Amino acid sequence: MASVNTLCKSVLNVKNTVIKNCNLCAPCSSSDNGKNINRVIYMNDNFFVMPTLGGFLKGDLLIIPKRHVFSIASLPKDFRSDFLKVLSDTKYILNLTYKVSD
Repeated sequence: MASVNTLCKSVLNVKNTVIKNCNLCAPCSSSDNGKNINRVIYMNDNFFVMPTLGGFLKGDLLIIPKRHVFSIASLPKDFRSDFLKVLSDTKYILNLTYKVSD
């Protein structure tokens, strides 16, 4: 398992900085002390996936781009196919976890 510092550096946005008051950067903020980084269940070069806090259903997850964007619709074009891959991989993980078939 990678160290908390290594995971935090990977989760940070493209400029490798935490944006103040961004709830999604919070797991890597100095005030968080890395306690939420352990919630990350999947990560690649452009995205990370973590469970929501207080989700209504088991398996509620967030797919979060490492680059700050206004919405998924405003992702750079080169990120879109990667997003679909993360979505597919995350669906697979959920199906295995909750023993659901397509």
